[in-house]
Amino acid sequence: MSATARLLEVTDALAEAGCRFLIMGGHAVRYYGIDRKTFDFDFFLSAGEAPDLANRLRRARLFSQGGLTAVESWRGQDFQRFQIGVLPNGKEEWLEFWFQNHLLAPFAELYQRRE
Repeated sequence: MSATARLLEVTDALAEAGCRFLIMGGHAVRYYGIDRKTFDFDFFLSAGEAPDLANRLRRARLFSQGGLTAVESWRGQDFQRFQIGVLPNGKEEWLEFWFQNHLLAPFAELYQRRE
């Protein structure tokens, strides 16, 4: 499966879980024509999405049969990370969610400017 197809599969699952999100990282820069190899999916969500995120994700079909492992974060209120599988090359596949970061404007502001 191509990186673009997998991104679509993951973003469909986030929408199914009722999340409002922005794509960040390597997948976002690819949209602007910069090819960056990445094995994870980085998202920005409102801080209000953080509580119960794992349970919400598990209700989405993509993650309902397992394959979603929450990993303790060093910045639990700001950041959550989930392993969603292992790629054919043996690398782990990750979902990473930022809720706040000193380098980012508030979610609501950025969400209004999304493309």
